Amino acid sequence: MYNPYIATEWLKSKRTNSRHLMLIGPIIFIAFCYFMTLLMGSTPEGKSFLMAVAFNWYPSIILPIFVSIFIVSIVNRDRPVHQVIYKVYAVDRAKVFQAKHFWVLVNVACVIFIASILLYLVNFILIKDVILVSEIIYSSLMLWVGILPLIATGFLLSRLLHPILVHVVLFMLSFIPAAILANSSYWVYYPWCYVMRLMAITAKVHPNGTFLPPSHPMLASYNLYLGVVLSLLAYMGLLWLDWSVYKRRSTC
Repeated sequence: MYNPYIATEWLKSKRTNSRHLMLIGPIIFIAFCYFMTLLMGSTPEGKSFLMAVAFNWYPSIILPIFVSIFIVSIVNRDRPVHQVIYKVYAVDRAKVFQAKHFWVLVNVACVIFIASILLYLVNFILIKDVILVSEIIYSSLMLWVGILPLIATGFLLSRLLHPILVHVVLFMLSFIPAAILANSSYWVYYPWCYVMRLMAITAKVHPNGTFLPPSHPMLASYNLYLGVVLSLLAYMGLLWLDWSVYKRRSTC
């Protein structure tokens, strides 16, 4: 069904550089991962350094950069004149809000999808490690679910902080504190490390980048269910908070 609000965001995105990032970003990242694997020596049997590097660096460093760029771009498209137009034509603010969130979710999903295809092709053509397609799909899906709290946080921060600070804060939230707390019993209280715990299960990679042994506690199945539920709950809570701030500022 045609949605004019989503179509509007799509048309706006065609005039920005963020659409190029969806293709160029994953290419650069997977190329980086490939060259990193060349420095790591021989791969342990049944493992893949490419898979480990990709799904360890992606959620902690690379994807937060993409998320912040997408969010800052889509929020900053609305100038003061657009707010006047919204009021004059009685535009439904809730649908504008939903369209912007939806478009960023789609952009992030596309970035993950493209990177996953490139990861498989690079491994199939150049490295030839044992990587199942199901593992890539599974890890990519959980990567998207785990990054949801960061997306909602980015939107909230974009309404309160300068764009440069949004980039800095999102990067800091998902980098060092997340890596530390993901390896502790306090990870459930820090939404921005949920994605690392999910990657530990699906890609079997420790938050510090090393391979997990089969009997490691992080691989327990309940961690997967808990991580997914917590990510969705955190996303919905932060989404509600973002909507409250957006609605209050829209009526000013």
